Amino acid sequence: MRTFPLLKSSLINTNRIVIQVITILSFVLLLTAAPVYTNAQVKPDKKATALKSAQTGLDKAQANLTKVEKQIATADSLIEVGTTMENEAKSEIKQLESEKKKIEKDYASQKKSLDKRINSKDKADATTAKGELKALDTQYKADAKANMTALTAANKKMTTGTANLNKGKTSKKAGETSLKTAKTNVEVAQAKLDKLNAEE
Repeated sequence: MRTFPLLKSSLINTNRIVIQVITILSFVLLLTAAPVYTNAQVKPDKKATALKSAQTGLDKAQANLTKVEKQIATADSLIEVGTTMENEAKSEIKQLESEKKKIEKDYASQKKSLDKRINSKDKADATTAKGELKALDTQYKADAKANMTALTAANKKMTTGTANLNKGKTSKKAGETSLKTAKTNVEVAQAKLDKLNAEE
């Protein structure tokens, strides 16, 4: 069989061209397929990012809710302590006022008796009565001072109790207002996360 050199050369060139065309088409297909592959990867990343963001939002909302609940618990504690301090102080003040009256009454009664003895005609008894009156005055001053110190402490306790009670009431009122918002935020964040999880 006889071959034609020109035809053989033409076939070789055609094969080269076909190979070049196939190579170019493969390259073009590769370039057009790459964005599809890249987009397929990006979508899960966006989804993961959205899930992570929703979870972070839920965590923050729950942390805020816990903080508000602690604020309310602290406020309740302040109210309880303040009420207890006020009640104790009222009782102490009442008792100390009663003791003060008794101290003054006893002092007046004993002083009256000693004053009579001091003014009596018996000089020895009058001298003894003057010494007893001096001791009575010293004892009265010590008792009155101790009573006044205790009364001051009870009044301070009353003031502190009232301050704690007022602070607790104010804090609780603010906390209860914040609690409603915090609970709503948790519900919204949970719903958002649930919605994203349902889309998978």
